[in-house]
Amino acid sequence: MIGSLPGLLSQAADGSEPIAASRFRETYTAWKKARIAAMIRAHHVTADIGSPVEEIHAEGSTWTMKPYPEVAEVLAALRDDRVAIVVCTNWTWNVESALDQAGLTDLIDGVVVSARGGARKPHLRMFRAAVDLAGTEPDRSW
Repeated sequence: MIGSLPGLLSQAADGSEPIAASRFRETYTAWKKARIAAMIRAHHVTADIGSPVEEIHAEGSTWTMKPYPEVAEVLAALRDDRVAIVVCTNWTWNVESALDQAGLTDLIDGVVVSARGGARKPHLRMFRAAVDLAGTEPDRSW
């Protein structure tokens, strides 16, 4: 492994925003792989990097979500109190499948994902999208 690439990939290390790439899964995936390749090249690697790019992308795209034991109960109580619940995350394109796997899908009202939003938190675009999806205003959100 070159340095700590997963750590770099989990941060907005280069400050780039995938606005155009975020319209489709395929273009986002290509953008992300190009970003991985650029990070590898920045470490002066001159060998063929096709396989490492694919491996790093696959590693960063496969994970499971296991919520804390109290999460479902807390989300259900918030829903009973008519609180809109929107997940706003820098995770990957298909975070909904992880939420479903964790049994949380029916407890949330929507998802805003940086991969589809064209920016990463803490960019205002992400929070504005979450507030809009919740149907509220920033001063009434947390």
